[in-house]
Amino acid sequence: MLTELLILAGLVLMSASSLQAQAIYSGPAFGSISGGASVSTGSFSDAPETVVSVNKKLIHNPFWDKFNPPLADDALNRTPAAGPAGSNEVLASESVSQPPVLLTSFEGPDMGSSIPPDPILAVGPNHIIAMVNTEFAIYDKQGNLLFSRSADQWFANVSPYNGLFDPIVMYDNLSERWIQCWDLQDDNNQTGYWLVSISDDSDPMGTWMNYSFPAHLNGSTPAGNWGDYQKVGYDHQAVYLSGRQFSFGGGFNYCKVRIISKAELYDPAGGPVNYTDFWNFRDPNNPGVLVDGPPIAAAHLDSTDNKAYIIVDSPYNNSTFVTLWTISDPLGSSPGVSATNIPTLGAYPPPDALQLGGGSPRIDSGRRAYRNPVYRDGKIWVSTAVAGGSGFLYAFGRYLKIDVNSNSIDEDVTFGEDGSYYLYPAVMPDADDNVILTFTRSGSSEYAGAAFAGRQAGDPPGISPSDLMQAGGGNYVVTFGGTRNRWGDYMGIALDPAFPNTVWAIAEYAKSINQWSTWIGALTYSYFGVRGLVKDAVSGDPIYPADIEVVELSRTVNPDPQGNYLVLSPVQDLTFNVSAFAYQDRTLNLSLAANDTDVVDIELQPEVQATFAGKVIDPQSGNGVEATIEFYAHGNPNPGPY
Repeated sequence: MLTELLILAGLVLMSASSLQAQAIYSGPAFGSISGGASVSTGSFSDAPETVVSVNKKLIHNPFWDKFNPPLADDALNRTPAAGPAGSNEVLASESVSQPPVLLTSFEGPDMGSSIPPDPILAVGPNHIIAMVNTEFAIYDKQGNLLFSRSADQWFANVSPYNGLFDPIVMYDNLSERWIQCWDLQDDNNQTGYWLVSISDDSDPMGTWMNYSFPAHLNGSTPAGNWGDYQKVGYDHQAVYLSGRQFSFGGGFNYCKVRIISKAELYDPAGGPVNYTDFWNFRDPNNPGVLVDGPPIAAAHLDSTDNKAYIIVDSPYNNSTFVTLWTISDPLGSSPGVSATNIPTLGAYPPPDALQLGGGSPRIDSGRRAYRNPVYRDGKIWVSTAVAGGSGFLYAFGRYLKIDVNSNSIDEDVTFGEDGSYYLYPAVMPDADDNVILTFTRSGSSEYAGAAFAGRQAGDPPGISPSDLMQAGGGNYVVTFGGTRNRWGDYMGIALDPAFPNTVWAIAEYAKSINQWSTWIGALTYSYFGVRGLVKDAVSGDPIYPADIEVVELSRTVNPDPQGNYLVLSPVQDLTFNVSAFAYQDRTLNLSLAANDTDVVDIELQPEVQATFAGKVIDPQSGNGVEATIEFYAHGNPNPGPY
């Protein structure tokens, strides 16, 4: 018996020793590309481009239907949960938090001939870039469309073939550059690429530099796979690409992270660019289990001490932890990589969603995968959807706030309501650490709508009841012959660098029967409001139409036909330049109350009036004649005589 125990103990020790010796990643490997090619928004005509025929219906990311790997067996998980699944749920009906205020909103890119849309956005000082699968659009912050183009046409000077998908866009606030990244692959020639475009400054209306990075190489060595579902992060010195590597025509291999120096990538000359690859990421506590996510580098809103932080979900059915990967000296000759599993409360994958009117299959809720991580002041915020509610029958939202210095969880909140499904949540903190989220909301009593929620920094744990940017308008079942009613695969959210208490969001909604679209909105917990009536200073009658230029917001507001206007602003002091046909222009300087809506009526004086007197005569006889005189005023918004 003693001999058997000694042998068993020896086997256990050998097993533990071999696990410790097993690598939890591969790399580094080094590679390079020869350079990029410039492109400009001014290089394209205003004429509509040729688009894919609606008869050619495309399913982007069809590989998940066939090759998506199952979650690992919980029996292999060696990181215990901080608590049971569901123990951190806060029902919307019980929350004391209030949702943020919707400052402004407008429709974004809508359905073409592909599913899912993959809506994403980024925000700069004066512009918004919104993307869906196959195309992108540039708007001003009033929602005016300034430019739009398909990804295939935009990258035609560097792309080896057409078919770009999985759009990602970011505004690098540290270097004042826009970053686009798109995916591309071809099973026939066994190549895959990550197409990257970098603006030359903070204005996206101008020159960019396009690059094509081979995703089928690890460093400079062919890997026999390509990078699906690519993601992007950045810090003060590098851009980080990551993807889920699938073999050509086959299954999942592993995840990969690519490090690219900003000094080379952002060089307006578009010269050679070097990169460093790491791949084959594994559970640090059980290296026999592959990580699947992919690991996503955070958007680092401020600088770090030569470190980059990367987050990925647990690979097990019951997610009991997140893994924080840290890359030290990312641009050095031998970057260091370390990983720590940080325990969380348990969480199961979200069920697919019901909608008003039913339909089969249900709306696809996607994988439980953390998306859109953002880093600031030693913290990372990240979100996903999980199973929640009674019997875990509903899709709830979940967000984490992670302390990278103590490797601990500051906030672990699951939120929702029985009967509702919160799909693909994206999270962003504002400058005061208030949390704002966007997602699609649906249920058996409502169509899929573009929704939002949040909580202020001082609130108790939980999230506010959700509100809608745009309600759903129809039942949605679109499969294009596949097995899934595709939705997502993600939503977009971004902090406004000009107004850091304002967060912009893009979410998918069902615009009408079997038609998806997107809605864009600006959300805040710190607003200044003013409303009132634009009226004639003499008669008191409402004036319509009229223009109210809000100088500080670069926005023009128009009152309704009854003369009523409303302005919600992220800044307190506003300048109004008010104009209307046949009235004298007026300028108002306002200082508004915080988180309230002041009432200010705007009175306009009529233009200077003149009296005409005279006689209409026949030029031949000089005699007076009967006549009708019609006056037309230049600039009159109403056609016809004035």
